[in-house]
Amino acid sequence: MKPEYIKNILKQLNMLNQPILPIDTDSVNADQEAHKKIGDDPDLSKQIKYEKGHLNFINKTPGSTWNRSVASYIYLAVLADVYIGNPVDQLSLWIARMRYSLGIKNSYVLTEKKGDNWVSFIDDEYLVLYDSSKLATPWMG
Repeated sequence: MKPEYIKNILKQLNMLNQPILPIDTDSVNADQEAHKKIGDDPDLSKQIKYEKGHLNFINKTPGSTWNRSVASYIYLAVLADVYIGNPVDQLSLWIARMRYSLGIKNSYVLTEKKGDNWVSFIDDEYLVLYDSSKLATPWMG
């Protein structure tokens, strides 16, 4: 995800000054370039908080192994105030489904541009989370 995409969503929700917890479920195949772009952004880097042992470019320690199970990252994502996920990642879709079933809004997995803002449309059209004909579409910036 591009830093501008993340900042656009967080600014709309007045959450840009809150901690940001990047999560990956696969430490071996983590998108290192994406972590670096986010970590290099002056607005986001101030708020990023990595779990101890997380692949962390801000502290220049790539290749670290994670000391948390995937389940703890899932719980964190499901219960977060805002979740920004990848629409082509199956785990992101499951997290969005769990959040919807719990009545938790602000799940930005399937988004569209409206004016200058990226908005989630699953709050109104949640069945798209189960429509396999639409789930491979690149809907993110």
